[in-house]
Amino acid sequence: MSLFKVGTFDCTPFIVFGTYKINSQDMYQSWTDANGITHRVVYRSKTSGQFDVRFMHRADFDTFMSTLASVKVDGYFPVTLYTPANGEQSKNVFIQIDPAVLELWSAGYGVDKFSVKVEER
Repeated sequence: MSLFKVGTFDCTPFIVFGTYKINSQDMYQSWTDANGITHRVVYRSKTSGQFDVRFMHRADFDTFMSTLASVKVDGYFPVTLYTPANGEQSKNVFIQIDPAVLELWSAGYGVDKFSVKVEER
């Protein structure tokens, strides 16, 4: 089972333990009737959340970044992700990352762990 996969790149081994928090939430319209009872009409579920990744080798980081660039379509990314309620699913998501350069690797700059934020279209 993979927690998060972009193209053929499986991010699961690079996810920092205990940081994977991606779930589906109902999106709805609500109103309160004359008796004070709240009603909701659910029109879809939307998957979102975040997790931290840490790449120990530059080649893995470079592969992750190039895979993201290669699968990007009109600002979103087709991915396979896991949610506790629905298991593995294919979704089109927006991804926001902000890796910070920290130190020199032998073949270039290294990066610290960073967050990957995910929001379904």
